[in-house]
Amino acid sequence: MTEETKKKIGRSKSQYKDQYAEDVVAFFENCLNDRTKAGIVKKVPSYVAFARSIGVTVRTIENWRKSKKKFAAACDECDALLKETVIGDCLGFKMHASFGKFLLSSRYGMKEEVKVTHEGDGVTELSPELQELLA
Repeated sequence: MTEETKKKIGRSKSQYKDQYAEDVVAFFENCLNDRTKAGIVKKVPSYVAFARSIGVTVRTIENWRKSKKKFAAACDECDALLKETVIGDCLGFKMHASFGKFLLSSRYGMKEEVKVTHEGDGVTELSPELQELLA
């Protein structure tokens, strides 16, 4: 464990400041707006990175999100910003689709849904939507 990590753990009970609600949104916006010439996000923002930037642990961030309504609302806004950016960047071919799919499914519970129905003598029939796509 590094000395920096030890210091953060020791400060994990640090005082919450109302400013952190604005700071976390600004942090996410800055990361999402910092792009290469090709328009690719240089660094995907995270609560871990934000925690490091203010000198607390990610556990502290999680605790604040549970106990501070204003901070929780700010984090919800950050999640919405990130989700919107991932979808937009994937559609605009500025983010690899597999990575975008991973982020959306792991972080936001979005998933592909293919319905397969079984009828009759064990013959599998595809859903009408899938049949249409395959036609």
